[in-house]
Amino acid sequence: MRFLKKLLIGVYVYLALFSAASLIIFAVCQTEPTALITCVFGVAGIESMLGAIIKASEAKKQNRKEVTENGADIC
Repeated sequence: MRFLKKLLIGVYVYLALFSAASLIIFAVCQTEPTALITCVFGVAGIESMLGAIIKASEAKKQNRKEVTENGADIC
């Protein structure tokens, strides 16, 4: 399994655990840490978007490499 997949699975597991902990804290204290929740999910979203950008650029680079190896025109 590649590093990016492991990283994204780790992020999703962390978000699930964080959500469960936030629900427990909300049930006990009757207050929710809104700013903390927003920041944590925002960082996770940015991490996911960066992973998608990296994956897309690798696929594009691989595609260009295959096209040039086969001797086809890039146009």
